[in-house]
Amino acid sequence: LFELCHRCDALKFKAMLELCLRENEPLIGGARKRYVSVDPYASPKFVRLGEMLVDSLVDPAETIVGGVACGHLVFIESIESHAILLVLLRRMIEARRTKEETVLRAAGVPADEIRRRLYRLDINRVTVLNSPVWGGDPNRYQMVVEGFNGVVRMRQTATAGACATDVQEVVRAPAYDILIANRVGSEGWDIQTRTCYIHMLDLPWEPATFIQRIG
Repeated sequence: LFELCHRCDALKFKAMLELCLRENEPLIGGARKRYVSVDPYASPKFVRLGEMLVDSLVDPAETIVGGVACGHLVFIESIESHAILLVLLRRMIEARRTKEETVLRAAGVPADEIRRRLYRLDINRVTVLNSPVWGGDPNRYQMVVEGFNGVVRMRQTATAGACATDVQEVVRAPAYDILIANRVGSEGWDIQTRTCYIHMLDLPWEPATFIQRIG
């Protein structure tokens, strides 16, 4: 019965949405933009989450070791919901950036300083981790995770007295601040390095899946 309800819910989403993948459009956080015909503001749950996430981009009050701003991990299984959330965040980020720029300009803040303060208010700081976008390629998944963590694992070149399998971690500035994922994000990736908050927009059927998400 649970599986039947899950399938019906997926069909309802697909009937409600018209998703179009435009090959000639620029990328959003490494994933191509998806457009939806439904108003993303129709869901109070999505809107409240969007407000929290955009606030974190404007004023990252909490940081991890090294002063890096906290990362936010959003779990929801439906790929269509990923698309809706991306559209919502794009609209919210653009509106918030316009507002913040207006206030700072009125206060006489130089343009360079405005760019420095608001560089995180960018939809390209948001990315997704799911199979349809990345084609199920583990190497691409790893690139997304490294971009979120700001830690890149590199294999060292074999030298005298060194093992070819030695791995060196190089710390870089994170490319993403918000990661939207489904079950792919709970399958053994070291996302905990940067994550301070986990937002669950749905609850999986199995307790084991829930534990895997927060594990």
